[in-house]
Amino acid sequence: TDPVSNFVAGGVGGLCCVLVGHPFDTIKVQQQTGMHSSPSAGLRHLVGTEGARGLYRGVASPLLIMAPISCTMFASYAVGKRLLLGADTGQAQAKLPPSSLVAAGAFSGIFTGLINGPAERVKVALQVQTTNTRPTVLKGTIDCISGMYREGGLRTMFKGTPITMVRDVPALAVFFATYDITLRKLNKMRNQQDSNKVQPLATIIAGGIAGLIQWICILPIDTVKSRYQSQVITSSPAKLCGQMWRSEGIKSFYRGLTPVLMRAFPANAVTFLGYELTMHALRRGPSKETTLT
Repeated sequence: TDPVSNFVAGGVGGLCCVLVGHPFDTIKVQQQTGMHSSPSAGLRHLVGTEGARGLYRGVASPLLIMAPISCTMFASYAVGKRLLLGADTGQAQAKLPPSSLVAAGAFSGIFTGLINGPAERVKVALQVQTTNTRPTVLKGTIDCISGMYREGGLRTMFKGTPITMVRDVPALAVFFATYDITLRKLNKMRNQQDSNKVQPLATIIAGGIAGLIQWICILPIDTVKSRYQSQVITSSPAKLCGQMWRSEGIKSFYRGLTPVLMRAFPANAVTFLGYELTMHALRRGPSKETTLT
């Protein structure tokens, strides 16, 4: 539950997540905002017009910001668990009930959403700019931030931050609780009790399952968030929900489901693998090797 170690390890996990998951995220956002009717159509268009680099459009923003976001996410989760444990830290964290894990994850979501809001505002703007909603094509993250600031100051940068927080609080409650509970079950099945050993397969499975369950739960609100942040003429999230329901019904809230599910397992598996390997390296120190099992 050491927040400092979790801060460092979370940053490593976040960078792993971006490198693996961003292509899927680009296709997801473009489908959510109505640019393409299917993931395959989006993939063909991007690769056909821009090559493979089109899949990494807007990656600079999450690369620059994902490390502090992920650092904050894991560190605040550690702080949440520490607050629930009180003075009894160490091995006692393995005894936290699921309800406490959910509470610690929700605690993390509050702080993570504050950073995620403006970061995803920039990312979404770059990913959907070919809709011609802007008079000129944005050249990159810095150009996007400068343009937004000129248009509406800091208020524009934070457009969608409240709904991002509404998404992130339940998302991280589910995410962390699912990961910890699944990892405990897998460790119990293998009779593995040594916390100083990294277990790549169990970590990958638990992280992937956590990512899948999280995104299945929060995709509707994420779709609303993406559409809201990509709008030029802004209606409120509540009005936008009504418009989406009237135009397409329930399926409008699940746009991008296929790329989300394709991304969720590998991206979150490598997130936790990078996190766990870094945590074990920090615990053991530079003179000892991390043990893989």
